[in-house]
Amino acid sequence: MLDINFIRQNPEKVKEGCKKKQVEVDIDKLLELDKKRREILKELERLRHQRNLISEKKTPTSEEINKARQLKEKIKSLKESLKSIEKDFKDLMFQVPNLPLPEVPEGEDETENVVIRKVGNLPKFDFKIKDHLEIGESLDIIDVERAAKVAGTRFGYLKNEAVLLEFSLIKFAFDKLIKKGFRPILPPVMMKPVMMRGMGYIEQTDKEEAYY
Repeated sequence: MLDINFIRQNPEKVKEGCKKKQVEVDIDKLLELDKKRREILKELERLRHQRNLISEKKTPTSEEINKARQLKEKIKSLKESLKSIEKDFKDLMFQVPNLPLPEVPEGEDETENVVIRKVGNLPKFDFKIKDHLEIGESLDIIDVERAAKVAGTRFGYLKNEAVLLEFSLIKFAFDKLIKKGFRPILPPVMMKPVMMRGMGYIEQTDKEEAYY
């Protein structure tokens, strides 16, 4: 999530970043809500200060007692307004994406990606090159056809030795990380919406199809 201070100082840059990422977010409305939010917080602080001054008196007058009651009602009303504004503010904040780097090209999809640099030399072979799917299917360790029926295109089942290889690599990575002081943890498979929002998933996902 972007810092609201950055958005305040760079509204046009943020708008441009949203446009490049093809994300529709009303930045002007966000800044308007932010302004109202800060004004209410400032007013709440002022009213609470006045109420505290009266509360500190050992024998407040009847006029001061009435004023304290009025302040209490005003504070309550402002807190309700703030609650509504905070909700709308947070909803918009969660929709603001991280800004792309200047060198990232604009495009409709991944087919319009641009190669920035290549590392090393491409190897040359004296035989027909096969991709990982061809090799996997020929070795009977990947099944794309059946996986497509379950998950759609661009997915594949790993099976046989490929499954053992994946878990061996996981074990290898764990062993390396544990030696460096990391602690392995298996988290719950479900989580609260607030956690999902913190990771930026809910706004990018069909909420009816998300399980948390």
